[in-house]
Amino acid sequence: MTPHDAMQTRDLARYQHLLAEGRKTLREKFVPKEESALLDVLNGHWFHEPWTVTWIPAEVEDAIRLNGLDETWQLSGPALLHTLRGLTLLESMALADAVERWWSSVGSGAHDRDPGDLLDDPDSTPPKGDA
Repeated sequence: MTPHDAMQTRDLARYQHLLAEGRKTLREKFVPKEESALLDVLNGHWFHEPWTVTWIPAEVEDAIRLNGLDETWQLSGPALLHTLRGLTLLESMALADAVERWWSSVGSGAHDRDPGDLLDDPDSTPPKGDA
């Protein structure tokens, strides 16, 4: 392994640790129906640049205003938006990563994934039925 490869491996391990810490704090911020609503809104959303995670509140606000997301999931739209707007950049990145991983697993055949698994450690929680 070259020194450059070792540095990239170290940096990736640090980033993955930060995401895990972000998921831990997010578990205390969202109830299951909010997690389901977030998965609904962000299905197919591509966070192609790191800064695009800051768009999450705007995406949710549009879904509430245009599609009645809050009524569909029977939740408080203003409360969800307040929580999303209060997230740190790290928490927003962890949320985007969790959503992308969740939908990727569903797209790979884990059709019985529980939305409540959204913020679990992706390496330690197999999809339901595979445990």
